[in-house]
Amino acid sequence: MAPAAAPVRAAWDEWTDRWSADPNAVYTGDGLLGAADRLRASFAALIGADPATIAITDNTCRAANIAIRILAERPGGNVVVDDGTYPSSDYPWHARGDREVRHVPTDGVADAAGALAERIDADTVAVCITHVAPFTGRRHDLRAIADAAHARGAKLVVDAAQSTGVVPI
Repeated sequence: MAPAAAPVRAAWDEWTDRWSADPNAVYTGDGLLGAADRLRASFAALIGADPATIAITDNTCRAANIAIRILAERPGGNVVVDDGTYPSSDYPWHARGDREVRHVPTDGVADAAGALAERIDADTVAVCITHVAPFTGRRHDLRAIADAAHARGAKLVVDAAQSTGVVPI
């Protein structure tokens, strides 16, 4: 845990003040829609994406669950995760019970992307990883993993909650 950055604290204070004065104000008009559009554009700029492709949820866990529910409709028999994958991108696959979940050890491995690529095959639905491992700080080579996943028809799901805005994505 770290102190909030001054702009984050200012935004929080502004939201709290609006909510305190009128709880509905944060869910209507500029309080939600305008702020959401600005957030979407800012986030898209951080990761080099089109703002129209950005979905906003209230937390990373919910976003992972939505992505997994969408991906679960794809054909395929397995999902690849590594030992640094945050539980919100791993547990839902286990809970569904309809895919093999391939756990790949990558912490301390010189070529983590290569280790993951070895477990991806034509039957892989998705590769779900955390960009920066929460306990070791190991950072994945997203381009190499995306290339390996896409070459076999799999999607890449990345939890970048801890790295967005801190390191290039």
